[in-house]
Amino acid sequence: MKNNLLLTFALMMGLFTLNAQTTILDFETPATTAQFEYFGSSLPGGFMDVAIANPAPGGINTSATVGQFDKPAGSEVWAGAFADPSTLIDFTTDNEICLKVWLNEPTNLLLKVEGSANGAPNWEFAQQIDDTQTWVDVCYNVESPSAAGPFQPATGGIYSRLVLFFDFGTSLGVPQVYYFDDITVKTGELQTIDVTFSVDMSNYTEAFDSLFVSGTFNNFDDNSNPLDDSDGDNVWTTTVEGLAPGNYEYLFQLDKFDIIEDFSDKYYDCTNTTFGGGGEVFINRVLTAGSTTTLPTVCWNSCYECGGAITLTFQLGEGTATPSPEGFYVAGGGNFSVPGAFSMANNGQDIHIARFEKPVGFASYYTYTNGACGDFSCKENIAGQPCADPNNFDDRFLGPLTEDTFIRDCFESCNTTLMDGSDCLAGLPIELLSFTGRNINGINELAWKTATEENSDFFEIQKSIDGVNFARIGVVDAAGESLVTLSYTFEDAMPAIGNNYYRLRMVDLDGTFEYSNVVTIATRLYGDISVYPVPANDAIYVAYESDNTSEIQIQVVSFVGQTLLTRTENTVQGLNSFELDISQLATGTYLIQITNEDGLPISKRFVKN
Repeated sequence: MKNNLLLTFALMMGLFTLNAQTTILDFETPATTAQFEYFGSSLPGGFMDVAIANPAPGGINTSATVGQFDKPAGSEVWAGAFADPSTLIDFTTDNEICLKVWLNEPTNLLLKVEGSANGAPNWEFAQQIDDTQTWVDVCYNVESPSAAGPFQPATGGIYSRLVLFFDFGTSLGVPQVYYFDDITVKTGELQTIDVTFSVDMSNYTEAFDSLFVSGTFNNFDDNSNPLDDSDGDNVWTTTVEGLAPGNYEYLFQLDKFDIIEDFSDKYYDCTNTTFGGGGEVFINRVLTAGSTTTLPTVCWNSCYECGGAITLTFQLGEGTATPSPEGFYVAGGGNFSVPGAFSMANNGQDIHIARFEKPVGFASYYTYTNGACGDFSCKENIAGQPCADPNNFDDRFLGPLTEDTFIRDCFESCNTTLMDGSDCLAGLPIELLSFTGRNINGINELAWKTATEENSDFFEIQKSIDGVNFARIGVVDAAGESLVTLSYTFEDAMPAIGNNYYRLRMVDLDGTFEYSNVVTIATRLYGDISVYPVPANDAIYVAYESDNTSEIQIQVVSFVGQTLLTRTENTVQGLNSFELDISQLATGTYLIQITNEDGLPISKRFVKN
């Protein structure tokens, strides 16, 4: 009997341990009650008491007191409220945070934890809640990657601040009230999900051998998760299995990162920008998945299906405004966020440009700000002018848009002609959208696009092998005048082995010019070798690119066929470089010969001084 009692006690303790939880807030005691401070809405600042009598006791929540969350009409899409509970939110042992919620209408709730005591990153995640008029449990497993960069779990973090965003991403036309209670942390089981990706390659015209999806779920591996087009319809698909529900960054790439999607030419709705420790800029697609799902098919290098997107370009003249050091921004309207989110690039002549990919049929209010003011105090004032809507904060309106569109405005004016008769957009020369390049079958292909051209004459293509000294290698005529996107190409049929650097000198009819960004193309050496320096003195360097790991033989041979030096080397996949001592060779001309793993010889001439 004693042993049975001990066993029963042990089992009960085990169950108690498995179900143990820590209460953060339940509004029943001073220790489990906290005041909240609202932001992003018309509610006053400062911490305030949100505890009220339970308006709907019953079901899973019969407690006397709960928290009330208010979101007034016209609040920012990111409006929320935060509290600093007396109990820290500890995920060093627990991995789940839960709360009870009561809603009038279906909505989403983004929960965020901040202020880590042990250096963990902030973490946030949104859940859709469809059950209404009843109390429901909503749980967030913090082993899921966060919705905010860095896209990492909160596991192991200790946090001091809790932030709630009801109806995150939505600007309400009527006020809403939400109720919440019993915020706890505990240990929960993480359910894994499968996500199916598909990309339409119909608009991609170049040849490729393989297509992959690479992201934070596979450490951006170059060879994981290949896509397949078994039915030949140009829509490639794959399923990534066993993911934690959460948020990820990813992109599609060709031939093990030979070619990747490039989202640097405009703002894309489906992307996120992060910065590396060395100043690198990474722009990737973003994914939020809470359950097994099949994502909509998207076009290569687009957030939408092929044919389903337009490019929207804003061109803003400064007019009589004195520019803020922070610059100008497109903002507002429910689609362009707060000032500071979408910067406008200065073309050097007081014209500011921003470009967006949007779906066909896109329509929105918008405004411009001179600075990154979170309260819109630096917004342009166009009240009373014909382009201002007095029923929507005196914002401008555009759309619906069915084709690539240029919006040309002057700050604080509905007319681009100023009071003195000048045009605030008069200084609009060539606007370069992109300049890229790659090596195809030994030829370096350069491609560039312009959004607008005014008085443009020609493009001078310049090349360098050291990245410093550039020389002209060709000329392409420009359009002269254009308000549509134009594409140009140029081929360098004789690239140097190694890095080739290219830039454009964009020349106007009046002789003024600007330089483009510099494009670097590394010429590949499969099936060939490179020897340098030429002529050589005491040593030569042999560059050989192998498509696998193998053993090769390197020989120096005289022009009468005498083998003077022989070495055997092991190669790695990719570019290999070997140094040879030739100090004992007489002055003259020689052959360097490599015999690869297939027994095939490759030769190159060099001169010894």
